Amino acid sequence: MFTQKQVTALHWIRTHIADFGGDPTLVTIQGEAQTIKALLRVEKAWGLFIGAILHGTQGSPGQIAYSSPEENYQAYGKKLVEATACHEKSKEDVLACLREVPLTDILKVSDGSKSRYASLQSRLY
Repeated sequence: MFTQKQVTALHWIRTHIADFGGDPTLVTIQGEAQTIKALLRVEKAWGLFIGAILHGTQGSPGQIAYSSPEENYQAYGKKLVEATACHEKSKEDVLACLREVPLTDILKVSDGSKSRYASLQSRLY
């Protein structure tokens, strides 16, 4: 049922995207890798988009490897938690604590802050 709603949405986009200045032949979708893979199996969705941006994957585009939430935390989140006072909080309170950390502080800790987030940082300062 969920996939059918996605197909219906893609049909709507295909029909109306030109009204918003878009090109119906250049639709790219994005989402969790498993969701995109499920959509690729639906024949009714074929031809409604030309590309996909996958979230939750690692490795090269031809090789999709999935990481567990724990692996993602070890690779990305642990550094952020340890760089803030949030490391002093209980496991249950860490997320609420991180929500209070200023974005500029998060960007300073982020691995890609000098490239990926440079334009965002320049707007914040």
